[in-house]
Amino acid sequence: DSLGVRVANLEKKADNVKVTGEIRYSYRDVDGDVNSNESVLRSRLWVNGQINEDWSYTGMFENEQDFGDNDSEEDDLYFQRAYVEGRVGGLDVVAGRYNEVTFSGNILDANLDMARVSYGDKIKVSAAAGKAYDSVEVNDETMLDSDDRIYIGTLEAALGDVDAYVAYFKTNSDMDKEIWNVGASYGFGDFTLSAEYMRGDKEHYANAGKDGWWADLAWKGAEADQPGSYGIHAGYYDQSVNAYIMPTTDAEYFDDGYKGWNVGVSYTFAKNIVGMVNYWDMESQTTNEDAQTIFSELYFMF
Repeated sequence: DSLGVRVANLEKKADNVKVTGEIRYSYRDVDGDVNSNESVLRSRLWVNGQINEDWSYTGMFENEQDFGDNDSEEDDLYFQRAYVEGRVGGLDVVAGRYNEVTFSGNILDANLDMARVSYGDKIKVSAAAGKAYDSVEVNDETMLDSDDRIYIGTLEAALGDVDAYVAYFKTNSDMDKEIWNVGASYGFGDFTLSAEYMRGDKEHYANAGKDGWWADLAWKGAEADQPGSYGIHAGYYDQSVNAYIMPTTDAEYFDDGYKGWNVGVSYTFAKNIVGMVNYWDMESQTTNEDAQTIFSELYFMF
C-alpha cells in the first residue's frame, strides 16, 4: 500500500545518513613572556548524507567546555559545518561552510563560507573564493571579517614519492595581502620530509620581512584503527606575519610572526583512542619576546 511504500522510502533514505562523533580533551600551557593555560573538552557530531551517486552532504555540530571559564554559552551547540561535495562534468566541487586547510595550513586554516572547484587527478588545479562568517573568531590583524573576501588558486602534483604544490592567496582585509607559496613532501620508508616557502607582497609589519619557511621530518604516525601505532616529528618555523593569513598552530605566536622549533609524538592507546603531545619554542620576528607551549590532546572517536 502507499503507506508501506512511504515507510520503505524513508528507511532507504535513512540508510544514506551516517552519524559519527569525536570528543577531544586538550590541555595547553604557555610559559615565557606570555603565560597562560587552558583545559578544554570539545565535542563534535558529524552528519554525512549521500544525496545521489555524485553528491554528498556534511554537517557538524560542536560544543566546547572550558574548565577554567564559567561562561554560560558553553551549554550551546553550534552548527559549525554545512557543505556539499560532488562532481559537475569533470570538475570536483565543494561548497558551503567548512574548514579550509590549504596544504600544510601554515598560511591558512580557518572556518569559511567558501566554494572550491578542482580539476585533475595526479596533476590538479583548483580555484576557491569565500569569506569568514559572522560567528567565526578571526584575528583582525591577519584575517578577514565577514565583509571581506579571500581568493585561492592552487596547482598540485603527485609525482610518485614526491607531492608538490604551488598556491596563490589574496585577501581584501584591512591587511590586504597577496601571498605566493610553494611546497613539497617526500616519503621514504617510514619517514616523510616536508618543506615549504611563502612570500607576501607587502611589509605590513615593519622589519618582519616578507618571507616565511617551514620544514618538518616525521617518522610513522598514529592511526586510529591500529592500536599501538605511533609517530614522532620535529620541525622548524620561520614565518613573518606578512606571509600568512591564519596559520594552523597551537603554539603561542606574536603580532609580527614567529620562529622556532617544534617536536611532537602521537600514540594510539586503543582502537579510536589517540593521544598527541606537541611542544613549541617560539620567539618574535622583531623583538626578544619568546614563549614555550605544550599542547596535549586525547581523542575519542565513534
